Amino acid sequence: VDRCRERLESGIVVGAGKKYLERCTVKIGEQYIPIASSEMACFISEDKSNYLIKKDGKRFVIDSTMDNLEKDLNPDDFFRICRGAIVSRSSILSSTRQMGGRLKLNLIPECPADLYVSRGRAESFLKWLG
Repeated sequence: VDRCRERLESGIVVGAGKKYLERCTVKIGEQYIPIASSEMACFISEDKSNYLIKKDGKRFVIDSTMDNLEKDLNPDDFFRICRGAIVSRSSILSSTRQMGGRLKLNLIPECPADLYVSRGRAESFLKWLG
């Protein structure tokens, strides 16, 4: 019961046996701000911290791990491109094939670091992208 209550408070929707994050809450000072999944551009890992980057370019530290985010986000809308990044389909402007089979992504908004789809995930990423 406590786990279910925790999921509801965190914005995870349960339907047809699957659970997907509909929003997450970030803390800024003493304020808690809910962010809808439709406003999320990507999640990146930098300097041992994970960040949520909104489509307006604002960046927030989050407590969740990349593994947990990957499980909780809707796979129709989000894809884990490498160990340190998850991107939203609606934020992808284009992708360019690089040497070695990786893909370089151009997102809206621009991320502070270049984002690459790892070689091992490139084929499934292109299928997911449609």
